[in-house]
Amino acid sequence: MNKVVQLTAASLFVTGMSMPLWAAIPDAAKSDTEISIPQSKEAAPEAAPQQSDKDAAPDAVPQSDTDAAPDAAPQSDKDASPKATPQNDKEAAPEAPQSDKDAAPDISTPSKDVLRFTLQHRFNGGDPLPIDTIEIPFDKIADQPQILLKVLKDNFSKHLEKQKKPVQIDTVLKWLLPEQVSKVLEKFPNISIKTNVGSNGAGESDLVFPAYRHEVPKSLGKGLIDWKGLDGKLTFTDKFENLTVAFNIAGLMLNEEGKLTAELGKSSLNGAFNANLELTRMALNFPLIKAGKNSDNFLISNDIIANFIVKKSSNGLKLGNFDVKVGHVSFTEKGSKIGLINNFALIGKAKEQNAVVDYNLESKIDKLILPKNMTSGESLEINYVGNLVFRNLDASALLELQETGRTLKKDDPMMPMVMLGKFMEMSPKLMAKSPEIALTQLTVKTPKGNLQGNINLKLDGKKATSLNQSVLLSALLGQVDFSISQDLLKQVMVSQADYAMQGIAKDKKLTKEQLDKLMSESDKKIQMFLYLKWLVDGGDGNYKLVANFKDKKLIVNDQLIPLPLP
Repeated sequence: MNKVVQLTAASLFVTGMSMPLWAAIPDAAKSDTEISIPQSKEAAPEAAPQQSDKDAAPDAVPQSDTDAAPDAAPQSDKDASPKATPQNDKEAAPEAPQSDKDAAPDISTPSKDVLRFTLQHRFNGGDPLPIDTIEIPFDKIADQPQILLKVLKDNFSKHLEKQKKPVQIDTVLKWLLPEQVSKVLEKFPNISIKTNVGSNGAGESDLVFPAYRHEVPKSLGKGLIDWKGLDGKLTFTDKFENLTVAFNIAGLMLNEEGKLTAELGKSSLNGAFNANLELTRMALNFPLIKAGKNSDNFLISNDIIANFIVKKSSNGLKLGNFDVKVGHVSFTEKGSKIGLINNFALIGKAKEQNAVVDYNLESKIDKLILPKNMTSGESLEINYVGNLVFRNLDASALLELQETGRTLKKDDPMMPMVMLGKFMEMSPKLMAKSPEIALTQLTVKTPKGNLQGNINLKLDGKKATSLNQSVLLSALLGQVDFSISQDLLKQVMVSQADYAMQGIAKDKKLTKEQLDKLMSESDKKIQMFLYLKWLVDGGDGNYKLVANFKDKKLIVNDQLIPLPLP
């Protein structure tokens, strides 16, 4: 069943991101990786009867960036429901040929490490072309997701370059499953695509991945696979200056008896790509996600909406803006709710001006309830707002770091060392712009009181002339301003000690006597902080901490703190 989950994810990825490539020009996307595409032995009859102008796809398709952007608003249930059954005989894409002449070439058993599928096209209702077999190693897909786009683009372009436009294409995509997976996924459905390309090279594709329900026998892991189906529409301009995708998933349920249960409700995905098949916009809407094990531990998430926009700065640096919203997340264990998140939001905004980049990260949670084993058995409800800002980042240095990261494989064990080396190389450029990181707002509200504060750290570019420790400390400027209620501080210290002791005691609950002892020790620590003036009485039942660091001197609550600095 684990192989089923992997295959399902791969299938959806190929379907969702890679189908709209029928009329791409040969150099629409670049890739350093070559993928072998075995061809059938029969020569394909490329010349096919041409479609009339009346039947051709309309020439008008989105041209501007504005038109290409996906619709970020969630679709209604009516619109989100894909066609769960195949189209009628007149409209459906052709079935895979059964004759010996047109049958797929004999191939070895597909490997579990390779995604394999076949494509067969029919142009303008003519005879089906010989089948093309495509295989892509999963590690290459993980390292270069765009390789799926390139492989499919190359396949369709190869056939289209000999066709006169306008043209209609019916395509069948058939999965070639590893033997172990094919035993579990009996009669796994093919994907059908109907594409119309206009005389100007622009067009659209309609895609259907039919519903599939299969009960896995006990001998193979006993479970249920209930794929509700997917449909989508893809539009593209000539030479792929703009490409948009819009997919609706009716739902998916996976169950392996006694082990795994997962469910995806009706969902939608919209995206836009540039001429190099790079993602520029994406909008996701997942109203329901469930995952659990043995029906004891469950995660339930509702109303996830995400929007991503990727833009390039004046020097080619890719800057991502995004907003993610989650309506509700709950965690249960053995039927009891142990954690809760309501109305989570995360917003990232990038701005580039005069070769300098600023990045702002806003976050909030209306209601957060942590598991009781993290809060000394108490139910602590938290409201959180935070704002983190990065300022004065050198755009050219960031571009070089970005390009270095792009050339490395994500699973390369040397990646951290290579990126660290590149960062050290770029550090003079980065420091020269006086980079700054600031937590401009941190507000945590609880029944035990509140925590509020801000932090600012900055390097003076005129002083930061080398990576020498003494030089960097001379260039460092820091400011901290925090206040926390007395009751909340005691709760945090007790909970932290309690949680650490639970780890030592292998999750055994502490006795009342042990908790009382922790409370007493926490009181003593707080009194020590007050004596040393690391904390001062801020009034209204709060403690306060104000600290400044400049010229290698640390001042905490108006008191100079000696430091063993070079």
